Amino acid sequence: MMLKNSIFIAIVLFFVACSNKQKVNVEQADVLLSSLYDKVVSMDYANISLSEVDSLIDVYALVGNDKQEAICRLIKGAKLYSINADSEAIDELKIAEQNIVNEDEMAGRLYYYLSRVLAVDNPHQSNYYAECLVAWADSRNDSHLLGLGYKLLMNLETDIDSASIYRNRAVENFVLQGDTLMVEKTKARFAIKFINQLEPDSAIDMILPFYKRVGYVRDADALATIYLVNGQVDSAYIYIEKLRGAKGFEFQYYNNMAVYYSQKDDFERALAVYDSAFSIYQQHAVQILDEQIARVNGEYDKKLYNQQIELQHYRTMLLALIFVLVAIGGIALIIWLVRIIRRNRIKHIELKHAKEELEVKNEELVDITKKQTQKLYAVSDVCKNTYASIVLANPDMVKVISRSLYENLKATYPQLSNMDFTYMFLDFIGLNSKDICRILCVQDGTYYCRRSAIKKKLGTELNLDIDGLFSRFFLGDLIENEEEISNEELVVENEEVISEK
Repeated sequence: MMLKNSIFIAIVLFFVACSNKQKVNVEQADVLLSSLYDKVVSMDYANISLSEVDSLIDVYALVGNDKQEAICRLIKGAKLYSINADSEAIDELKIAEQNIVNEDEMAGRLYYYLSRVLAVDNPHQSNYYAECLVAWADSRNDSHLLGLGYKLLMNLETDIDSASIYRNRAVENFVLQGDTLMVEKTKARFAIKFINQLEPDSAIDMILPFYKRVGYVRDADALATIYLVNGQVDSAYIYIEKLRGAKGFEFQYYNNMAVYYSQKDDFERALAVYDSAFSIYQQHAVQILDEQIARVNGEYDKKLYNQQIELQHYRTMLLALIFVLVAIGGIALIIWLVRIIRRNRIKHIELKHAKEELEVKNEELVDITKKQTQKLYAVSDVCKNTYASIVLANPDMVKVISRSLYENLKATYPQLSNMDFTYMFLDFIGLNSKDICRILCVQDGTYYCRRSAIKKKLGTELNLDIDGLFSRFFLGDLIENEEEISNEELVVENEEVISEK
């Protein structure tokens, strides 16, 4: 096997050398690589060109300098991370990890970016690389990277006491560096992560300095939430307005505005704003579903492509060996051909099994995607509680809701009256029988008789799935149908690819 690989590499290098008439200038490549790595250290991602990095990778691959190629992969992974291409960034950083060991000077940067890109999808591995970064930076007394490492551990920690320890350590190291911006940012991220467990004044004191300096929308959203919870609606409105038109924060803007109007006792405007919030929530759900399906499909295509590349390499190697064996002689050729044919059969069998396993994994990924998507479609308890507070505060608002809320449901359930839907809606938002009877001015007996009548109209003696009925109304049946169709098309397409191979 080693002889076969050596022959293949020698032949490839021969053809590459023949096609390259100009000598590779490694010295210029080293200068450019040093400049790009300095930009990574200063986190100046905007001035890093992926095409330049790819050209450097080709240069160092040609001369066989694995260490410099690994640094190029690290730079490329940092750039991909900055543009939110996390899956591609992970691939490049994992390749770099193969040739960058803990003793190297750039190992700390590698651990930092690996921890960042894995934080969402794989918190366990992210925590591992954050700990590696802390150990590496501590051994070299690098206060800046040590502070970043503790900040990563703080973001991954779920216990507020443990997170406080990491926060204090991160702040200490940033103070040693004189980096007040990172000190304020660390405190702000801690306050946002544990916003529900901190005193409002304490959370505001930690978030506000960083927001005044940088003005991140995320911090404005946190400040608006704190003021709303604390009942300071006028102060909250200032930061809610900062969310207007902010990309990615449309739902937070309308949701906060709805709470703002409800606290101002303007329930009609609150309901109108909630309609906009639900519309945006629905759009986000569709987008996330599409991204999940595309990701599953992309992972499947990538694995299949890797298998095809491996098979192509094998065929290329086979041709090269045949050429060598012809030069050696007829007897050696026959012996090599017999061995190659045997290995070829084994390889095809292994590839067949690998494709079958890949198909099973693809189905599992689709199931996981469906489950994650279904979680996204659940109507939040905050919306239910808001509706409940509106109705309890002003029972007459039930009539306003009935005019706009029940029209779509009437087309599906014509046998139910508006009063039936009113009973079901009040039950759905979590009101007990006592509150429902008080709002509708009926006796307890009337309430239970009405529930029995609704069951009979729907033709079931089981408990009504009122949550499911209204959840489908808020999210729409089209999303569920699109999910089923997309998954069916994905499976059919994968079967066609496997059958062709």
